[in-house]
Amino acid sequence: MFHPDDFRIKMCTQVTMADLIVAHHEMGHVHYFMQYADQPSVFRSGANPGFHEAIGDTIALSVATPSHLRLVGLYKGPVDDAHLDVNFLLKQALEKVAFLPFGYLVDLWRWNVFRGVYSADQWNREWWRLRHDIQGILPAVERPRDSFDPGAKFHVASSTPYIRYFIAHVLQFQLYKA
Repeated sequence: MFHPDDFRIKMCTQVTMADLIVAHHEMGHVHYFMQYADQPSVFRSGANPGFHEAIGDTIALSVATPSHLRLVGLYKGPVDDAHLDVNFLLKQALEKVAFLPFGYLVDLWRWNVFRGVYSADQWNREWWRLRHDIQGILPAVERPRDSFDPGAKFHVASSTPYIRYFIAHVLQFQLYKA
C-alpha cells in the first residue's frame, strides 16, 4: 500500500493553461519534498514556507514559456518573435509584480489585528484603507459597516500566514536565474 518512493498529486483539473501551471507548481512542491523525505522527522520541512512556494513557482515559470510550450507540442507558432516576448513578459509582470502589494498587505493587516492595532469594528475599514494606500484600489461598491471582506481570502479565514507568497514571488526569480 505505501511505497517510500511513490509520490502522487491528487487534483481535479481541466485542460487549461492555468491548470497546467498549477500542476507543475505542485510537482515542484513534491520534488522539493522528495529531497528531504529521508531526513529525520525534525528536518522534514522546507527551509521556510516562502522557499517552498518559490520552488513550485520556479517550476511553473519554466513551463509557461513559449519555447517550452512549443517543445512539448502545445504551441505551434514562432518562438523568436519580439512581440511574443513582450506579451509574455507583460503577462508575467501583471501576474507577479502586481501581486506584491497585495501579498504584503494581507499579512500587514493580519499582524495589526493580532497586535490589537485595530478593534473588531475597524477591521473592514482598515482592510480597505490598506488596499487603497498600498494598492491604490477602492471597493467596487460602498461596504456595509458589518462587512468582513478580508474573510473572503482563504488564508485570512483559515489563519494561514500569507507572507510566504510575497517572499516566493521575489525568490522564484532568484532561483530561476540561478
